[in-house]
Amino acid sequence: MWATLTDWSGLDRWMAGIDEVRADGPTTAGTLLTFRSRGKDRTSTLLEVVDGTSVTLRSTQGGVTADYRYVLSPSPSSDGGADGTRATLDAEWQGVHIPAGSILLFGIAAANRDPAVHVRPDEFDVDREPVGLISFGSGPHFCPGSHLARRELLTGLDVLLERLPGLHLGDPTGIEPVSTTLRAPEAVHAAWDVG
Repeated sequence: MWATLTDWSGLDRWMAGIDEVRADGPTTAGTLLTFRSRGKDRTSTLLEVVDGTSVTLRSTQGGVTADYRYVLSPSPSSDGGADGTRATLDAEWQGVHIPAGSILLFGIAAANRDPAVHVRPDEFDVDREPVGLISFGSGPHFCPGSHLARRELLTGLDVLLERLPGLHLGDPTGIEPVSTTLRAPEAVHAAWDVG
């Protein structure tokens, strides 16, 4: 699988929307990758390579910089899934007894905002170091669609900013994230300067 992930000439076979990829060097940090997509060349730099495990790319398009990591992980086990993860043995956590077999549901949105882990956790900061984010799960329960979601977000922002270069936040009403599972704003009122 590692050979498939790092075969840049064959990336178009499994990465949607990519027509061709060229690398200007070996699979090491600092190598520039050029992606051909929708008739345009876009570049990413290999930020980090953990041989046999993960590749982290940094891409800047339309003024937006994004780092995204491709991670090889074991196949998910059959004891978790959509209904949560089951405790495999009796445990105690922060004074609470958890019997073996209990279904555990984790507040991922809250975990990503833990002030013990993240500096200024309630502020949106695009330059923040990605420390211990678990939005897509972890280990054998890591979301297999995470790479597609990140690529779609980056491509969507790229196209949006390319077609509407004067785009900016208009009325900030409703921009605060809501919900406990999939935190998102109720509304984003955008405006753009024409001309």
